Amino acid sequence: MLFTTKNSSFIRIVNLKIVASEIMRTVVGSIGLVLVAPITAVFAGWIYSMDIKSFFVKDKLEDTYIIGKKETLSGD
Repeated sequence: MLFTTKNSSFIRIVNLKIVASEIMRTVVGSIGLVLVAPITAVFAGWIYSMDIKSFFVKDKLEDTYIIGKKETLSGD
């Protein structure tokens, strides 16, 4: 409303520092909101597809360690 009373052109209004900064904040925020869902989905898919057992199970030729419990291959 203030800009229309001064008969300012659209280009002049957009080039004002306060208006330009708000436009940039809006654009950057929108890009962030659009990208957060796909990035989160890719990251969750990567975590879901990881072999979780490799973090807890350590196989060796002689012994098998399963979460701290030592078992031999012969079943003893």
